Amino acid sequence: MPDKNNGEDRLKSVSETVWYYSKTHFDFQIPNGKPARRRRKSASDVLFKCCAVYVDHDYLRGWEGTMKILEICLCCFSILLALSVNGVEGERGFSIFISCLALFAASAILICKLLTINRRLTPQHWFVMETGIYTALSIGFLASASMMTFVCATFWADNSPSRQSLPLLEAVVLGGCAFIFVIDALIVYKHRRIRTWIPFVSDYRI
Repeated sequence: MPDKNNGEDRLKSVSETVWYYSKTHFDFQIPNGKPARRRRKSASDVLFKCCAVYVDHDYLRGWEGTMKILEICLCCFSILLALSVNGVEGERGFSIFISCLALFAASAILICKLLTINRRLTPQHWFVMETGIYTALSIGFLASASMMTFVCATFWADNSPSRQSLPLLEAVVLGGCAFIFVIDALIVYKHRRIRTWIPFVSDYRI
């Protein structure tokens, strides 16, 4: 028969481990909405609506964080350029739409990973969702760049060559956005098993 003391010791060890990680990590609900006290407080511990949120500073130092900042800058530049382009058959509006959509997606993913909100989903589901977004945006940027080149730039080349430069520059920026999102998808695929954060205790099965 199994030793009762060994079973109690193992249960006590598991309980102490769970209690230790619940104090060390930052995913916990404060009981009764009252502030919780800790012996050690980290600079990454942020209180938000009675929950402690862990800020992953290492994400901004890696390739994924750098790509996110670059994507946001390129999307803003693309929007500003598109506003200066004289559209012909709706390609200007489509480029603004896809750039705004990419700007929102990149900003949302940056916030989710910076605040580790992505841990609310399983790594597999988050990976599929993130790569799917990058792939769809890359296709949208390529389509927008093609429309800007073969519709808008061609039209102004035949009618007013002085207005051809902005559509061509916008097409180059849109193509650069597509390239950056493809590279980001490849980086996410390469780093799909690498984390800069420690998983929650609830992710483990004891």
